[in-house]
Amino acid sequence: MKKISMMGLSFLTVIATATIMFFNSCSSDACKDVNCGTFGNCVDGTCICDAGYEGDNCETESRAKFVGTYTVSGTITCPISGDGTITNSVLTLTNSSGSVSDVVINFAGVLTINGTVTGTSITVASQSVGAFTYTGSGSISGSNITMTLNEFDSGLSETCIYNFSGPKQ
Repeated sequence: MKKISMMGLSFLTVIATATIMFFNSCSSDACKDVNCGTFGNCVDGTCICDAGYEGDNCETESRAKFVGTYTVSGTITCPISGDGTITNSVLTLTNSSGSVSDVVINFAGVLTINGTVTGTSITVASQSVGAFTYTGSGSISGSNITMTLNEFDSGLSETCIYNFSGPKQ
């Protein structure tokens, strides 16, 4: 009886080992044929792009869709100095020499500030130009940009809000 039990146990051990080897040899690497380029890593068959990059193979800088010249129109709301309109003004965004997510924003050839791009959004962190402090945000949809800039004038203790949008030229 012991001989049969030992043979049965040995047989089951061989079956279990063969089963484990068979299932382990059948597992495949989901990232085997996935190329995420220089700026991404494959996880479970999908490219996870480094910050500032996007695309199927992480080959495109996220800011690339923002870079260009736009013709924008909109409104200016200033509680002290008065409201106004923006008509066909030129807004230019160029690559910054800083981070791969940074852009330089030039508004109407007069104001130059910096922004940071994430996906389809742009953020203007607080920065001073002369007596003015600027913050803001915006987004892009297709070739149209929409932005809001807040301009604090320390001389008047006034915040003007610039809302504008327009297409890329």
